[in-house]
Amino acid sequence: MEWEAIKEIIVKFLSEHMDRELKTPDRRLKELEKIEKLLSDEHILEPSKLLFVDKEELISSLGIKSGAAKSIINNIYNILNGKSLKVK
Repeated sequence: MEWEAIKEIIVKFLSEHMDRELKTPDRRLKELEKIEKLLSDEHILEPSKLLFVDKEELISSLGIKSGAAKSIINNIYNILNGKSLKVK
């Protein structure tokens, strides 16, 4: 799956839950943009390579501390693993 398709899925998901049960959708959209800038070109060009990186190691290596950013990383991994995005 291409990076743009992953972003599109996340943006659509967040937009659909903007005014409902999802906390901080606006902040999550901003975190998605930040994460895109932090990811290596290799992972942007071939996002499936992220599956060879432990999710917690990626979070640590990118210096992610906020819950919103961690949520976006979880969304990326869920999409890459073929899982649907859900509001918890």
